[in-house]
Amino acid sequence: MMTPSEGLEVLGVVGGRAAVNGSTPLVVLDCHYVITPGEEAGLVVTWYHGHNPRPVYQWIHGTPPQALGILRGRLDLRYESSPDHLKAHSALAFVTPTTELAGPYTCRVATYMQEDSATGEFVEDSATGEFVVYTPASQFDLKMSKPLHDGKIVFVCDAQNVFPEPNIALFSTDTASKSRVPLPGILHKDYDVATNLYQVSVESFVMGQDLAGETLFECVLSIPGTSYALRETLLYYPDVISRSATAEAG
Repeated sequence: MMTPSEGLEVLGVVGGRAAVNGSTPLVVLDCHYVITPGEEAGLVVTWYHGHNPRPVYQWIHGTPPQALGILRGRLDLRYESSPDHLKAHSALAFVTPTTELAGPYTCRVATYMQEDSATGEFVEDSATGEFVVYTPASQFDLKMSKPLHDGKIVFVCDAQNVFPEPNIALFSTDTASKSRVPLPGILHKDYDVATNLYQVSVESFVMGQDLAGETLFECVLSIPGTSYALRETLLYYPDVISRSATAEAG
């Protein structure tokens, strides 16, 4: 990466990294860079989505910005991220983003530094940031069976209609010792192409005779790259079950 003294340096991609599907009015992903004064000729800011070599946004200094490909009609092209005329349209301003816009975005900044009347050097630098657009689960539930004839107690936790692919896990906590341990289980994940949503579940069991006393069973659902999390618990004591649920989002 170049240093500012060499003309140009992209410092990174900053801004909103997570948004709720179709519910966030405006999300900004900005490209931060510095340019040595006097070396900004031919400034171009270009954004790419995923591994697609075709740009989805381009701003040539002195001309209006353009949204291309998947971002055509999905950005506020009037948005200005800085009063500095060299950085005014460096950002992607998503208008009510939906899940198909999620993924890594790379910004590339280039200038044309005129060395003399006959030769020139094209200089560029880039940075990548991940943008997550998620759909909260429409249903989340933890169920526990009564002890079976062989003493097994079966736990099933499932979540419906969530995106992107979430993490789901079961835990048990002995309330006396406060020892929390993960429960090994069978994981099921199904992806519906038509709706772009996941259905996930995890199933596990414990032997009733192994439970010395009051035990808290817990299911946690989370989406990587976000603070979104759901948690549901069942408190087990011989012939007694109580339930609670909590949710976090961000």
